Amino acid sequence: MASTKEADENPLTKLMAVDKEGLTFANKTAQWIAYERHIESQRSDRLFHDPLSGHLVGKYGKLLSDTFSQHATQLFPGLSEKGFILYHAARTKLISDSIAEWSGSNSLKSAEASLQVLNLGSGYDTRAFWDASLKDVDLYIEVDEAKVNDPKKRVLAEIETLPKLVCGGRRCISMNFATETIHDLPKHGFIASTPTCWLLEGLIMYLEAEAVKGIYEAIVELSAVESFAIVNVVNGGTISKEHHKSSFSDAIFLANGWTKVKEVMFGDTEFSYGRYPEGVEPNKSLGFVFYHKKSV
Repeated sequence: MASTKEADENPLTKLMAVDKEGLTFANKTAQWIAYERHIESQRSDRLFHDPLSGHLVGKYGKLLSDTFSQHATQLFPGLSEKGFILYHAARTKLISDSIAEWSGSNSLKSAEASLQVLNLGSGYDTRAFWDASLKDVDLYIEVDEAKVNDPKKRVLAEIETLPKLVCGGRRCISMNFATETIHDLPKHGFIASTPTCWLLEGLIMYLEAEAVKGIYEAIVELSAVESFAIVNVVNGGTISKEHHKSSFSDAIFLANGWTKVKEVMFGDTEFSYGRYPEGVEPNKSLGFVFYHKKSV
């Protein structure tokens, strides 16, 4: 059994702790994802180019990436220590393709409706500046806590020439989740009558069951017809709990009239993008489920 001193010196234990700035482990992962998007953006065969990610890696980005590379083989059999890097790259691309498919659907084009994408727990995401899948989107909304949004705003403000927005507009909403829930989004200017693509990327695995249930119920309540939900799930493995699984989200979305479009796991044909080795069974833990609120 590890001693208290050994536990204190464990780098993962330190990363899990709240730091002097009040950042939780979940908050710190914003820098981790930025760092690994930056790595993908440097590849000659890159799946996307995020020109801002390198500015947002902070002090935790590389540290988290290096630390979790030591555990990658447990969660990604057959992918070696690069498992998380490859997964995060493919995940980013899958989301882009899914947004493009939703925004370009015939039902939305025929309705000539305004469209918005809401990234819940957005971290240091900067898709609004580089992701071509947002070209038909009128508003991209980033929702997170102020302690995550404020540093991102400062970094972006210091960049001499920001890329032009790909979408029509961008809004950054800071919420105090100690006193607010997703039901309070309209108080921050969210327009529920606009078809929305809800993006829950790398979020629910850091939350308890009641919080996840509340988020799904709020999405159901605040969504107009033709809205879409992209939910990152954890269906198995040692880190998974029942409320992390697609069966938990199914129970709420399907009971409220939404259609389950598909469910894919990392390594499936449409969720590999050359970042998953051929001949290796798809990952049993990490994947996405997609829901659509169709007109009656």
